[in-house]
Amino acid sequence: MKKIQTIILLLLAIVTGVSAQSIRKNHLEMTQSEKDELVDAFYQLKSSPNLIDDIATFYDNNYYDIHANGTSDDVFLAWYRRLLFEMEQSMQDINPNLSIPFWDWTTDQSTSSVLWDYDFLGQFNSDWGLGRSLGSHDLPTSADVATLQANTNWYYYTTFFEFEEVHTAPHNWVEGFMGEIYEGGRSPIDPAFYLHHCMMDKIWQEWVETNNITSSSNLYVKTTMPRYDGTYTFNGQTLPSVNPDNIVDSKVLGVFYAENQLAELVDYSVSNTYNSEECFYYQYKIEAKNDFVIPNSKKAKIESQTQVVLLPGFVANNGAVFLAKIDTDNNINSSIRQGSTVSIQNQGEVLEVFPNPTTDGIQVKLQNKCFNCELSILNSQGETLFMEKMNEKQNLTMDLNGLREGLYFLKLQDGNNIVMTKKITKL
Repeated sequence: MKKIQTIILLLLAIVTGVSAQSIRKNHLEMTQSEKDELVDAFYQLKSSPNLIDDIATFYDNNYYDIHANGTSDDVFLAWYRRLLFEMEQSMQDINPNLSIPFWDWTTDQSTSSVLWDYDFLGQFNSDWGLGRSLGSHDLPTSADVATLQANTNWYYYTTFFEFEEVHTAPHNWVEGFMGEIYEGGRSPIDPAFYLHHCMMDKIWQEWVETNNITSSSNLYVKTTMPRYDGTYTFNGQTLPSVNPDNIVDSKVLGVFYAENQLAELVDYSVSNTYNSEECFYYQYKIEAKNDFVIPNSKKAKIESQTQVVLLPGFVANNGAVFLAKIDTDNNINSSIRQGSTVSIQNQGEVLEVFPNPTTDGIQVKLQNKCFNCELSILNSQGETLFMEKMNEKQNLTMDLNGLREGLYFLKLQDGNNIVMTKKITKL
C-alpha cells in the first residue's frame, strides 16, 4: 500500500492544463463527526464575538429592506445566499471541512427526525430558549416545490418563493423564534433557520441551472444589499459590498450541493480568495469534472470516506497543490488519515508519457511499481477506449492508430478510489 501511495502522492505533478468551498448535503448524509463539529461551531459563534445574535439583530432591524414585499427591489434570495455564505465562512474558520447542511422538509417531516435529537439540533431549544413547537404547521411537499420551480418569470418566481409555503411553512412548523418571520423577529437565532434556508438556496440553484441564469441575466434592480453594501462592520471587519446579480450561481462562491450520495464539482476555478486551502468534504462519492480547475499556485483538497473520482474536464495545472483523500477514520478533525492521497506539486515527472502529441502510439513509464492500478484511454465523452492493468509493470505501450485525431485522456485508477487523468493529443 505504501508504494501505491508514493506514486499517487507525486503522480499529478504532471497534469497540465470570487471563491470559497463547500459541499452542502442533506443533514441525513452527514457523518457523526460532521454533526458534532457543526453543533460545536454554532455554540462558538454565539460566544464572543456573537455572530448569531448580530445576524438576528440585523435581520430584525432591516427586515423591510431584506423582504421588499414582492417589489422589483426585492433582494430576498440573494441576501439569504450571502448570509449563508457569511455563516459558513465563519464555521470554516473553526473547522475548514464544515459546510451548512440542508433540511429537506419535503421528505423529512417527522418531529422525531434525527435532526431534532438532543445530540444534534434538539439541544439548542432548551439551551438557547428557542420555544420550538414542532409540528405546528404543515410542511411543504414536493408538489409545492414543483409548482414553484415551474414558474419561469423571475418577478413571480421570487415573490411566490418568499410568501408561499416553501419559505413560510417550515418557519411556522418549527415555531418559537423560527416562527418570527413577519415584521422582523429573531428567527436567525435558531440553528434550524440556516438548514431551512440552505434547502431554499438549493432549490433556487436548481432553478438557476434549469433556466440557464447567469449574472448577465440581470435579475436584480439593486446592485448592493443590506449588510453587504460595504459599510457594515462586524468584529472589526467591514463586510464586502455584494451585487446580488453576481451570486445568482452558487458555484461563484464555491458552493456545491450533493444529493443521493453524489457530489459533482463542475465549472469552478479554485482561487483561495477566502481560504488558503479550499476543502471539499463529503462522506460519499465526489466527482470533479467539466472545467473544475486548480490553477498554478492554488491549493485544494477533496476528501471522501468512500470515493474521489477525477474525470475528463478536471484540470490541475503544474504548480497547483491538490490532495484527494479517503477519510477512513470518519473524523473530519484528524490530521493523519489512511488511504489514497494525490498531491499536485512541482516534484518532477514520476509518470512519463511520450511522445505527446502523438501520431500512432504512446509509451507510458511509471517511476515506481503500481500494484492495484489500471491505465485507460478515454475519449472526450468519458468513454473508455482502451484499458490495461499495470500489475507491477512500470512500462507500457499503447497503440493509438485506431483513434481519430483529437483530444483524449490517459487515466490511472487505483482501485475504485482515485482517478488521475492526463491529456493526450492524437495528430
